Amino acid sequence: MSIKRVDFEYEINKAITGAIVEYVSNDKLSQEQMDELIEEAWQCLKREAPEALQRKRVAVVLDDAISVEHVQQYLPRGYKARIEYIDKQLSELRIVIRGYDIAGWTLDGYVIPRLGSGMIVAMEVFENDKD
Repeated sequence: MSIKRVDFEYEINKAITGAIVEYVSNDKLSQEQMDELIEEAWQCLKREAPEALQRKRVAVVLDDAISVEHVQQYLPRGYKARIEYIDKQLSELRIVIRGYDIAGWTLDGYVIPRLGSGMIVAMEVFENDKD
């Protein structure tokens, strides 16, 4: 399932707001106090689990003649390369890169171009929506 980050953040914001409203249901808070609680909850989430605020990004290496170890040398912290089945029925294996964008080290803006500098061709893939 692929989702837009803005949609994801909106849903998290609704959940945080709902939890805060339920938690302080007996207290009458101003909008400013509610906003402060929501901001504090966001900061807590970012500190404790930054990956919870982002979707996992996935890319596939298109060259079969490259080793996982070689690909891993080009990846920043937050991304890992492994051999995985793309299609188990066809026994098709590929090197798959999975991870989270951290501090500007994005899949499309840094990881894939860096792999390209080493003549490694990779392409981001998205899971199909199953709705």
